[in-house]
Amino acid sequence: MGERPIISLFGNTEKENFPLILVIGSGVNDDLPKNDEIGHYDLKNVPHSELRSAAYRLVARSKGTSVKFLMELCKLKESSILVFADISPATITNMARNKNQRGDKIRPEDCVGRVQRVMSTSLFDRAAMVMLPGLGHERYRKAVQAVETKSRAKGKMVARSLPLGESEEREWAGIKRSFSKRELDFAAAIFDRWMTNSTFRYLEGYAGHHNPSQDHERDVIRP
Repeated sequence: MGERPIISLFGNTEKENFPLILVIGSGVNDDLPKNDEIGHYDLKNVPHSELRSAAYRLVARSKGTSVKFLMELCKLKESSILVFADISPATITNMARNKNQRGDKIRPEDCVGRVQRVMSTSLFDRAAMVMLPGLGHERYRKAVQAVETKSRAKGKMVARSLPLGESEEREWAGIKRSFSKRELDFAAAIFDRWMTNSTFRYLEGYAGHHNPSQDHERDVIRP
């Protein structure tokens, strides 16, 4: 049956050095146990995931293109700027009769432990943007705060919104309501770095106030 990894990526993303968008959701709709390994997702399954399809729509819209074209690019480059993790240490299928009761047993400290393991990975270090959509439940509050605090300390852009469940006709309106122009431009800038397949550099105009002399040996893209 397999297990649910700590972070899911596409293709050879882990072997590259371009910046990433890390999307952390509440959990996955299945009953697979979770582990602390890096795993892979299949592009053909993205449309069946509300969270992943919304993230792909956001990136595609930020560049004025379609999800279909974006996925074709991912296949050609055998990589993607989008990587996914979840904040809950347990998976609960939506079909479970006792879904709410099982969810109530998830302890806030276990969610904090889960995201701490996510943040210990090199993929988190590469993330220039972290999205935390759909995490309004009290059990996630401390974990969300932990991610926000560490992300901002490392100069990452943090976005709390991502329109989920929008119809295709309303998706762009939902994205524009949920994201500022600066956030959309920053997502587009990450896409551009992926397309050039070069080491990522400080982008003046996207990064705001920043002293480049504070960067490490490898330049980084900053909000």
